[in-house]
Amino acid sequence: MLIWALLGAMALVRKTDDGQTLRSGNVIRRSVLTLLVVLALTPALIFPQYKPLETTGEYGVETATYTYMDESRIETYSDAGEPRKLTVQYWYPDNAIGKHPLVVFSHGSFGVKSSNVSLYERQSAELWVL
Repeated sequence: MLIWALLGAMALVRKTDDGQTLRSGNVIRRSVLTLLVVLALTPALIFPQYKPLETTGEYGVETATYTYMDESRIETYSDAGEPRKLTVQYWYPDNAIGKHPLVVFSHGSFGVKSSNVSLYERQSAELWVL
């Protein structure tokens, strides 16, 4: 950001090839263009591309999603008066035989269920014992 600010300041006081000071209209246009480029590139610099981790372990990983309804409770995040719904996603080892440990993870009230996919896949593929 400091470098961009310095480049912008230099552009404001820079002179043209024939020695005349740049007109204010050109300076403003260039400043706005520079600001737009900076705003467009900032998310790419702050949030680099996400590469999912490869699943390791002897098992593949399967997933299933179910929605359960609790008729005895009213949904508190809606004014529709509908029964409370809970969507659950299960991650489990593919073709695993026998009993295996259960890991329960909650992402929190306003979290995203896919925020820890790499953890679920690794847990299911490795069959870690807690």
